[in-house]
Amino acid sequence: MPVRLSRSLSTALVGCALVGVGALASPASASAGDLSGPDKAHHGGHGHAVIFPTRTGQQARVHTAAAQAAAGSGPLTYDGAVDGIGVTTGPPKVYVVFWGAQWGTPSTTSTGAVALSGDPRGVAPRIQGVLKGLGTNNETWSGVMTQYCQGVATGSASCPPSSPHVGYPQGGALAGVWADRSRAAPPQATGAQLAAEAVTAAGHFGQTSPAANRNNQYVIVSPAGTHPDGFGTNTASGNFCAWHDWNGDTAMSGGAASSPYGDIAFTNLPYLPDLGSTCGANYVNPASSGALDGVSIVEGHEYAETITDQNPLGGWTDSAGYENGDKCAWVGVGGTGGAQNIALATGTFPMQATWSNDANACQISRPVTRAAAPATPIAVRYAAIGGAASVLGTPVGGEYAVTGGTAQNYTQGRMYYSPATGAHVVRGAILARYLTLGGPAGALRLPSTDQTGTPDRIGRYNQFSAGAAIYWTPATSAHAVLGAIRVRWSQLGAERSPLGYPTTDEYSTTGGRRSDFQHGTITWTAATGATSTTYH
Repeated sequence: MPVRLSRSLSTALVGCALVGVGALASPASASAGDLSGPDKAHHGGHGHAVIFPTRTGQQARVHTAAAQAAAGSGPLTYDGAVDGIGVTTGPPKVYVVFWGAQWGTPSTTSTGAVALSGDPRGVAPRIQGVLKGLGTNNETWSGVMTQYCQGVATGSASCPPSSPHVGYPQGGALAGVWADRSRAAPPQATGAQLAAEAVTAAGHFGQTSPAANRNNQYVIVSPAGTHPDGFGTNTASGNFCAWHDWNGDTAMSGGAASSPYGDIAFTNLPYLPDLGSTCGANYVNPASSGALDGVSIVEGHEYAETITDQNPLGGWTDSAGYENGDKCAWVGVGGTGGAQNIALATGTFPMQATWSNDANACQISRPVTRAAAPATPIAVRYAAIGGAASVLGTPVGGEYAVTGGTAQNYTQGRMYYSPATGAHVVRGAILARYLTLGGPAGALRLPSTDQTGTPDRIGRYNQFSAGAAIYWTPATSAHAVLGAIRVRWSQLGAERSPLGYPTTDEYSTTGGRRSDFQHGTITWTAATGATSTTYH
């Protein structure tokens, strides 16, 4: 959750954080510290990291936020990318690291989640549940983020369909879990130490190239009783619940962390129950059912900000430097923009809303935006022949692979494509016969022409890449003519010859193959390779 900063100010700030609900610092100290100034409202002494404030911290900055709203902090706009990265453009992948020997012995829950003996409040299964559930049950909480993109001009407030949009976590965002118990986590890790652990995790998970990490984020979860980057300390800079950043931020406490695996986006996620309601306990749900509300609210906040501002501050922020989660943090419960429970395949979890430029408001749900796919040869040809107004009607499903190429079904036919044959239409009785004969996997292979009218205006035909054709008339129905028999029929004049149209497919006969026509037959003899024609 960063504030938009000039490079001259960046050494005073790190990443993007969520400041909590119930504050460690008094309102007076918070308002006097980094949280209230327009340049540090998000960073709070954490470099370019975007912080999630505690609830008290949020209350302390409410007057500043009100002033900004009155002045009009406006929509989120694109910041032009950092190191070429603005947003997560593919399906987001989240790797969770429970850092430190303090987490204790791992075991597995009945749902397959990793549980840890040093996790007194059950944070580990909760984090896994929400991340594994994102992108399931057709949830549209993630849809709000998909309106954002990269590849647009700096300062843009909207995205054309063709731009690379934030990806949807179809089937779940959780990509891996690691309890790194090789050593104890530091009592108060620096930003650089957290970043280094994220780089180590990338190696552990085999994500060892810039391409592999392009859509990854690593959540470094510290054990109970620790204070990563000052979390839980009675200072203005410790008045946060979490923050996210990337390893190359030189303004982090301790400086940047080198990576042989490309840029590494990561979240500093402290042990949130240590601050109770200050970081969201019971924010949505009462009593024991809401004890871990803050876990999904805070992690969801950081996840949403990471995928829309992967390398802070290169993604989407407003004129005050707030990210999509910041603008909607601790704003209340229910409605279209407040925190509320969302149903995932892995359970029901409270989540906060995030900012939607489309709605000019906080939204808990929005239809998923998917970037327009490059037009395929089939799509180009379909548009060229008239699209839905053509003889094919409307598409049914999407394109799919067939032997030698691809195909698309329509309400009134199909189109097949290969680089060698091009894109061609087959429909009606000819399509039915083609499929009966095995379609692309059969003897005819792929069509090499569209369905075309015959010169006598009686019939129709398609030619196919194996040297075959299917002809149709109302009187004869559809039949295939292949190989040497088709060659001979064509030499005689095809449908305009004395034989007329085929009345059967090619079939076996003693010593060869035969096709019947309206006025005769053509027989091919295997022993000689010759054909003979009989009229009747």
